[in-house]
Amino acid sequence: MIGELMRLRGTVLALLLCLPFVFLFTRLAPPELQPECLSRVTIAHWAHFVHVCDTYGYTGMMRDLPRYFTEPNQLGARPVYVVGGEAVAAMFRPAALLIRSFLIDGRIGGDVAVDLFLARFPEYFALMIVNFAVLGATIWMAMRLIEPSQRALAAALGATVATCDLVHGLFWTQHSNFLNVVVPLGCITYFVAGCRARQMTQTSIAAMGLAAGVGILAYGYIVIWLPMFVFGSLYRDLRLGAMPAEMLQGLLRTLVPLAIAGCGPLLAWWVSGKLYLHGMVNYEAERLRQFVWVVDAWRDGRLGAALAEH
Repeated sequence: MIGELMRLRGTVLALLLCLPFVFLFTRLAPPELQPECLSRVTIAHWAHFVHVCDTYGYTGMMRDLPRYFTEPNQLGARPVYVVGGEAVAAMFRPAALLIRSFLIDGRIGGDVAVDLFLARFPEYFALMIVNFAVLGATIWMAMRLIEPSQRALAAALGATVATCDLVHGLFWTQHSNFLNVVVPLGCITYFVAGCRARQMTQTSIAAMGLAAGVGILAYGYIVIWLPMFVFGSLYRDLRLGAMPAEMLQGLLRTLVPLAIAGCGPLLAWWVSGKLYLHGMVNYEAERLRQFVWVVDAWRDGRLGAALAEH
């Protein structure tokens, strides 16, 4: 019975992943938030896409990994996304070239840099595969939150994810911003897993931390999965009325493997960047002050005002 339910969920997941193809046929008004950065791509007069100017940088770094590793750049904090994307591009390059030859060449229009788009099409194609994988993981997380016997509810939740505005707006762009779709579902998944931390082995907890740690190197906001796991563990203890000593023991049992495995990849990347690569920079933290604005506000004596602003 369980095997049958799992096979059914797999079929539903496959069908839900087909839903974004509906967006190919949606003629949207030109984006107005950043007209200098967002442009239109049209394939064969019926498939319409939005192209983000940042994608030129992503695909350029993917094609020139030595420069990515040795020069400061805005993508320095996302090696898993850049290097992983190029690995996918190398794997599927023959298929991408075949698709470009039969479906793209001579049929592309819009105000995108066509020559650059065609030359880098294997990289564009690879980042679309990444988007499919991210969407699949997100739907899988959503469906796993539902009791297996509640098949209709699980399918409905998966369909909600597959057709939400975030997917509609970003799925066909080749940009790490699409990973925003997996962040909230990952938070819920990690919180629920944290509620079960006492039933998990430390190896399993470390695996959860490592998955988040690798994800952080693809998209920085995934870092909030780690505290959500801890909050889930604390919530479970509070709900069951655990004694303070028992809560502390459980917290230490959770924090040690989670922190080591979760922070390990990020620390290793930063250390290697500072010692060997001589050029890596965490653009979001150093230039945009992501996650460190609280420290800045504390130093400037305006913590209360900054908290209110944020």
